[in-house]
Amino acid sequence: MATTYQRWCVQHVLGAAKPDFKALKLAGYGAVTFMPQDSRAGQFISEAKFHGLIAGIWTVDPGSSDSGMRGDPEGYADDVISAVHSLDNRTGYQGIPCDPQLLQLNIEFAGKGYPNWRANTDVKAWHRCTESGWEWQTFQDGKSGSTKPSFAGPAGSPIVQGGTVVDGTVVWHALGRAQFDGWNWNERMVKHLRRRVSDGGVPTRPAVVQPMGRQADFNYGAYLKSRSNAGGIQLTEPIRVSPQCYDGSMVPIDPRVCVDEIVANGYVASHYPEVGGVRRAFIHPSLAPAHSDWYVPRLYGGRGYTLFRSDYMDANDLTAYRSFMLP
Repeated sequence: MATTYQRWCVQHVLGAAKPDFKALKLAGYGAVTFMPQDSRAGQFISEAKFHGLIAGIWTVDPGSSDSGMRGDPEGYADDVISAVHSLDNRTGYQGIPCDPQLLQLNIEFAGKGYPNWRANTDVKAWHRCTESGWEWQTFQDGKSGSTKPSFAGPAGSPIVQGGTVVDGTVVWHALGRAQFDGWNWNERMVKHLRRRVSDGGVPTRPAVVQPMGRQADFNYGAYLKSRSNAGGIQLTEPIRVSPQCYDGSMVPIDPRVCVDEIVANGYVASHYPEVGGVRRAFIHPSLAPAHSDWYVPRLYGGRGYTLFRSDYMDANDLTAYRSFMLP
């Protein structure tokens, strides 16, 4: 179902009016997703399918008040499975099945956090790691040692900001207390989700993770390696990446900047050599309606996008975005 990611997908939010599915289809949109806690989700999914759209669900970051999802990684994965099961094997509009054809995992603050230390790893001057509850950074290129150093103050004293730890050919500098542990959260969540899929917990279907944009401390590799055969668990497709190219006030960010930064993210290559970095083909930016004023999507090259959100769109948006779409 690769064509899902070569066209436009629109996200619908809880409480918003029903999208005009016919207008979306006529305008060239390919997919629409709904929040599973919306009591109308099944009906909307089936009606979207009736009009020839791919229909699915998107889940909110577990830290959001409207999430309805558990915050621990295994609980979140189980809740995703439950959300899918709540719609599978049901019928809605015109007797059409309500099963979601696409999953969008909106993971924001829960997924933030730099990786733990790793042995014999090439390190860039800007790399950071999380150890002993602190965030550490190197300021020169080098390679970590074969043995984990003691991330502590001198002679075991408390860590202080600016303190240093020698490690192989690099020196780690203590920046401050770590605020997030999302690197491991992502790893655990995806691992549990893959296990549930392999156990028949949910049929395999295209999925995408939707982190905040311009986040160097997001574990993209955990999602992109999801198709690898790890412990006998194998998915046919990686979980793709759809960075939010807008800030908390929906002010647009150039998607080219967001994509370039993800491609250049050295953590994926160093911590997931089997992935070998983030390929542009697996990045599908999430845009705000105001992007239509920029003509940025056309400059970016016509790659598939997600548009947030349906109730922010009007007839002018439908017309404006149509000129960006692939034939």
